[in-house]
Amino acid sequence: MFLGGLLGRKSYYPLRERIMSRQTIIVVWLIVSAIQLGGCASLHAERNMSAPVLAELPAQLDMSNIDQVLDRADSQFIDLRSAKEVAADGLIEGFAVVAFFEDLDGHALLRNGSTTFQPEHLTVQAQLVFSELFDQKADAVLLMCRSGARAAYVKAALEYLGYSNVRNIGGIKDYQGSRKVGGAPSVK
Repeated sequence: MFLGGLLGRKSYYPLRERIMSRQTIIVVWLIVSAIQLGGCASLHAERNMSAPVLAELPAQLDMSNIDQVLDRADSQFIDLRSAKEVAADGLIEGFAVVAFFEDLDGHALLRNGSTTFQPEHLTVQAQLVFSELFDQKADAVLLMCRSGARAAYVKAALEYLGYSNVRNIGGIKDYQGSRKVGGAPSVK
């Protein structure tokens, strides 16, 4: 019907034309897909070639100099405070919130009030929970909380699970930079 319909007459070979039109559609789809994939690959290659080589993170990295590295795409920035704490104290641009008490404690960790990490605090699903929340392929995982205590605990857990270059950069109470959004102003 396809070719016959285009020519304004009834086709004598409707089955052959339907098969050919399906084949044509498949071939066109494959060509378009190949072009799109080739375009993505070339864009990816261009990005990789133009991506700047990043300098090493400073040896001393904390809330006093964190603004210097916040734009690094190779690092993961994690705030371990609760939503209530973030609302009260603000959030530093670039940090993702992984609420310690809501997302980790009782799910991946059974610490029973302990403030020092022990391997037996890890639950059966700890590896899965941590791998979903923390990027093991990141060049660095930078952790913060309110005072640095939760960040120290999670740093020890991540290192035990095989993460490298995990840093505890302290607490929001010590932040003096210019990239804080919301919350009360920092006391200087």
